[in-house]
Order: sequence, then C-alpha cells, then structure tokens
Amino acid sequence: STYEVKGDVVIHPDAVIGAGCMLGPKVVVGKGCVVGEGVRIEGSTLLEGAHVKGHTLIKDSLVGWRSVIGGWSHIIGSVLGEEVVVDEGLLVRDSTVLPHKELFDSIRKEQIVI
Repeated sequence: STYEVKGDVVIHPDAVIGAGCMLGPKVVVGKGCVVGEGVRIEGSTLLEGAHVKGHTLIKDSLVGWRSVIGGWSHIIGSVLGEEVVVDEGLLVRDSTVLPHKELFDSIRKEQIVI
C-alpha cells in the first residue's frame, strides 16, 4: 500500500499500514498493528496488536496493546491502556483510559477513565 512517512518513524515488519496514511514525525508502530486507510499519526506509539480504523487522527498519544480505535476518531494527548475500545467518531483529549474499557462518548477535557 502507499503511505507517507515524515521524520523519525519505526514500523514493525508485521504491521499493516493502509493506503493514504501519513505517519510521523516521532511515531512507533508495534508488532501486529493494523492501521486503516487515511489515518494520520503524529508523536505517538501504537503498542503490539493495536488496531486503528480508517480516517482517524492519533496525536501525542499512546495506544495500548490490542486496543481498537474506531474510524473517524481523534485521540489527542491521551494514554489508552491494554484492550481499550473507542467507538467510531469519538474525540478523546488529554485523558488516561485504564485497561479493558470501552468508550461510547467523547472525552473533551482531561480525565481518568477507571
């Protein structure tokens, strides 16, 4: 597939990156990650097995092991634990989400989801 890389980007050989993605600067994509088409990732790390669906923005964030980010979402300045599920089209800003949570609503200001 055709995607663009800017600056320092590390992509595990097992990872799958969709067409039209823009990665970087300062991005790490871990083993077994799947990134859908048209995704923009900047200043972020996807840990092993994370799945980011199409047309999502991930900026200055950490996405935990086997987490799933629904399409058309924005994850900004946040840390998501292991196996977190973010529904489609949500905004998660400046937040920490503990493992094994599912988000159905946007988080517009800093909070910890327990």
